[in-house]
Amino acid sequence: CDASMFEEVFGPPGRRRMPPVLLLCTVPVRPPSELTPSKTRLRNLSPCRVAYGCNQPCRLQLDTSVLEPGHEYTVAFTHQWSNMTYSSPAVLLSNLRGVELTVPLQIVSSGPEGSKDGLYDVHLVIDNEFRSDNRKTLTVGSAESELSSSSTRSISASSFVPIRGASGG
Repeated sequence: CDASMFEEVFGPPGRRRMPPVLLLCTVPVRPPSELTPSKTRLRNLSPCRVAYGCNQPCRLQLDTSVLEPGHEYTVAFTHQWSNMTYSSPAVLLSNLRGVELTVPLQIVSSGPEGSKDGLYDVHLVIDNEFRSDNRKTLTVGSAESELSSSSTRSISASSFVPIRGASGG
């Protein structure tokens, strides 16, 4: 924003033409899948499951191949169903083999902006230009949801029915 833009909206100093209107907009950002892949590989995401409904920070550690200091690291979470992407700044670990971050509250909080349960693709974004070569997944759900490992295991085991061949045998 410069002085000419200010005068265009508000008019010359001392003479306003009309009351100013504040316009809010969303700035489009390239999804991580469209960024140039780097040689950085994701090794592990810990934890890989988090419960929604918490209104306090949830810390994650993303283990990677060796990273270089002096870069800006961000972790992007893309919801697999809606393709909404959320991001969180990340701090380089002292051993240079990963980052630590907080899950964005929009994903895990229980308010109107929160509880985006489901699966998220997780990418490491470097300097807003490059992404990790691969991705990991984060599962977000309630502690009692079908996403928990114990209920998934019982549903899978009890609902499997073999299909008989076309020959009836």
